[in-house]
Amino acid sequence: MGVTAITSCTSTDVVDQSVQSNAISFENAIKKPSRAVSGDLTQTNFDQFSVYGYYTKTGMEGHPMQIFTGDLVNKTTTDGKTSWTYNSVRYWVPDAKFHFYAYSCGDIALGTGKGNASMVLAGSSMDDRALKINDYVCDADHQHDLITAMAENITGQTSGNTPVKFVFKHALCKVSADFVNDFPAGYDIYISDVKLTNFYDKANCSLRSTVTTGDDNRVVGNVWSNQSRSADNKIIAMDLKTDNKATSTTEYGDKATKVETHAIFMIPVEYNNANVNIEFTLSVKQGDDEFLNRTIKGTWRPVWEPGKAYNYIVHITGNTAQLEPIVFEASHDITDVSSPDGWNADIMTDMNFSM
Repeated sequence: MGVTAITSCTSTDVVDQSVQSNAISFENAIKKPSRAVSGDLTQTNFDQFSVYGYYTKTGMEGHPMQIFTGDLVNKTTTDGKTSWTYNSVRYWVPDAKFHFYAYSCGDIALGTGKGNASMVLAGSSMDDRALKINDYVCDADHQHDLITAMAENITGQTSGNTPVKFVFKHALCKVSADFVNDFPAGYDIYISDVKLTNFYDKANCSLRSTVTTGDDNRVVGNVWSNQSRSADNKIIAMDLKTDNKATSTTEYGDKATKVETHAIFMIPVEYNNANVNIEFTLSVKQGDDEFLNRTIKGTWRPVWEPGKAYNYIVHITGNTAQLEPIVFEASHDITDVSSPDGWNADIMTDMNFSM
């Protein structure tokens, strides 16, 4: 039993189904960025998540009792009403402190080779406890929206307990590219085979409310660490949305047509000491004449954060295409002339007018 909702950047739509019971139930929402991606979890396709949870009693904070161990919670709809249910119902313990954590990866639980989720309950404080997703893989073969949520410090009541409220957030980031034709009028560009290489495709993600970083600051939410690259040089394609042709329609300043890619999911990381590569094939035509076709490669050091969408604008010019512009040089023809400005000496002619 529970409540489900999807939260956009500007509004919230909640379907309320009140629950008055001593059974633990869930209320769910997703915060999603405005720029959608194929595979984004939304109101219509978010049907399942995995939940972890534990509680502690007063005076026994160092001895947590785990009650959820990755249990699947499924969305059900009956007579137009939506609820979230799980097997083997757990119950609230009066006056105990409950802590819950959840994730969904493309609306499924993580499997072998794509990431390993577990609840870590080491230490005597919450700082040492977290939902950990180790060796999470985000590459061409695993392009799923990873969302996570937490609900902490909930005190169990003897009666009247409300559903656990989860607000899911996106743990990955999204990357897309627009290729803008900045050639003069009359030049068409064609973009194909867009791909990223040399990126981190494996990392660990910890979900907890208080995490100590190197500078002793506190951060909330998804914390990524141990980013690495697979042994084989992975390539991830960025599919084009529509036609790969971009045309400069006028030479008087109108915005040129662009070619857009679909967004892809990437592991958030600040690339301080390494470059990410973007490669694409560029063809340039004048009418039916293709006079250039080559692979272009660029590198940069992105700073990617969880839950953010990054759209890169690539301006295609003659310089980008490594073309040499046609230029002109002009001077006077001063052969057999007597002045440096190119004119012959004045020709003096007498004109006589008489009555």
